[in-house]
Amino acid sequence: MPVFELLGRSGDVPQEVLSYADRFGEAVAAFQRREWLDASARFEACLQLRPDDLAARHYADAVRRLEAAAPPADWSGALELTEK
Repeated sequence: MPVFELLGRSGDVPQEVLSYADRFGEAVAAFQRREWLDASARFEACLQLRPDDLAARHYADAVRRLEAAAPPADWSGALELTEK
């Protein structure tokens, strides 16, 4: 199930915000394809730009866990968050 983040009104969102959203989306796509090295590098790049981004931190942590113990073949590619 896709998750969307409201960034602002069309035409009013700064380019740097749009660029970051694209970077984050590419990192999530690598995560879902099980490309752990690529996903890890992309989430770490996101965290360099925004060290307080909790979503990027959760994904980076999940990549490390999944590298150590691969998910089952029927894994949906979703990241299950247990707290808000």
